[in-house]
Amino acid sequence: MLSVVPGYLQLMYNIKRSPKEIKKIQWRMFKKILAHAYNDVPFYRERFQKAGITPDNIQSRKDIKKIPITTKEELRNAGNKIFAKGYSKDNCNSSKTTGSTGLPFTSYFDKKSWNLLKISSKLRARRLCGLKYGSKIVNIETYNNQEIKQLNNRSWYYDKLIKLRYLSIFEDIEQHIEFYNAFKPDALYGLTSYFLQLGRYMHENGIKWNSQKLIFTSGEMLDIPTKNKLQKIFGPHIYDIYGTTELKEVSWECPKHEGHHINEDLYLVEFIDNDANIDEGEIVITSLVHHAMPLIRYSVGDRGQALNKYCSCGLPFALMSPSQGREVDYFILPNTQLISPYTLTMAMQPIEGILQFKIIQHTKTCVEVKIRPLDTCHKEMKQLIMSQLKKILGENITIRITPCQIIPHEKSGKYRVIQSLVQSREQNPR
Repeated sequence: MLSVVPGYLQLMYNIKRSPKEIKKIQWRMFKKILAHAYNDVPFYRERFQKAGITPDNIQSRKDIKKIPITTKEELRNAGNKIFAKGYSKDNCNSSKTTGSTGLPFTSYFDKKSWNLLKISSKLRARRLCGLKYGSKIVNIETYNNQEIKQLNNRSWYYDKLIKLRYLSIFEDIEQHIEFYNAFKPDALYGLTSYFLQLGRYMHENGIKWNSQKLIFTSGEMLDIPTKNKLQKIFGPHIYDIYGTTELKEVSWECPKHEGHHINEDLYLVEFIDNDANIDEGEIVITSLVHHAMPLIRYSVGDRGQALNKYCSCGLPFALMSPSQGREVDYFILPNTQLISPYTLTMAMQPIEGILQFKIIQHTKTCVEVKIRPLDTCHKEMKQLIMSQLKKILGENITIRITPCQIIPHEKSGKYRVIQSLVQSREQNPR
């Protein structure tokens, strides 16, 4: 645990710097990781040579576009060529994606990058959200009970800095409530859908919640209506986090809620689309500290927007806004128009009596809406759903409404509010 301290102290010192200083540090680290990838990683050396460039050709931020974008599939197909000299699966920490984008993938971290990204950066963000040293935290994970037991089996001195406990999302909510009553956590960290489920259970059973506790949501979309709903149940201290399994925590909300602070001393984030709009589009990220398996201009499969401003909290990190959902979960209409998941969830906001819903696009002309109603899915509710969605999707789209007693999670443990079964390549033409 002591190995985490130097990195954490450096990250905390960086919050005292100016935005200009952070940009200089970011560029210096970017150039350094490019040289490392070119010199020591066969996968990137081949890609650079094929593109006819070397790190010396990247002299300014305008030159970054010369570097090919890297996809998860390319990394999977590269085998051991993705490792830098001196690293392998045997001497790295690993992190496996759940496959929610259709491409399961394992990324590898050297010890220093693991400590920085898995522990230190999260400690900094939680600290700046008001969490004190020694606070009690519960992580709700998509692991089975045996894996949870192993995570909770740690040395006593670990709790001196972080009193962290893990629970499984697959356990009964009743068990979680019992644990919270006994452990009395100061903060909870988990999927958005988990907190919706927890909130419903508390509401149905008349359970009160201490509004001073901090809630950190991650891994799923947190739209405005959902956030408002959670705040009514859990209080105002709800903070969204954007990250991926391969990169860890990329950006996060502070108490001002003016956007997601990008950890610019750890990542370089780009937003790219086909119209050369550099402020909104596909999210492409370079990790500045991955040395065992560098990720250079890595396409994470999400969309987002650069807010081009700084938060009134005074932190020197630029702000971004992740899209409301995975890029592959945008709906595509027969006329090729893309429909944002955020637009669809907002359309459902005025409809009363819905406990849970899921909108599935089966084909370009057929959409199913699964509804878990508070009481019954009555005629007026169905008519309002039809009306709201047809305003967005068009009158020629067939909408089928299916009342459900339960809407299950994906195998990954996540819950997808908006799901498109239309080919992802059609949805995201390059």
